[in-house]
Amino acid sequence: MTNHEMIAFAVKAHRQKELTTHQIKEIVLKTFPNFTEGSMLPNDHGAGNKCPCPCAGTYSRIFDRIERGKYLVL
Repeated sequence: MTNHEMIAFAVKAHRQKELTTHQIKEIVLKTFPNFTEGSMLPNDHGAGNKCPCPCAGTYSRIFDRIERGKYLVL
C-alpha cells in the first residue's frame, strides 16, 4: 500500500469531518502503527506542498485545507 492509500483508508470513516493535523496523525498511526509519522503531511494530499502527492488539487485528494493545521476529510 502507498502512503496515499494508507491515509485514505485510515480516515475514510471520518469523511466530511474537520480534523486537525494531530488528529489525522493519531488516526493513521492507530490504523497503521508502522507508518512513518514524518510522511504524514495532510497538505500533501490536499492543496499540496513542494513535493505533493499526485492527488493534490484533483478530485482524488483526501483533504481540503480549512486553515492552518485543520482539514476537511473528503
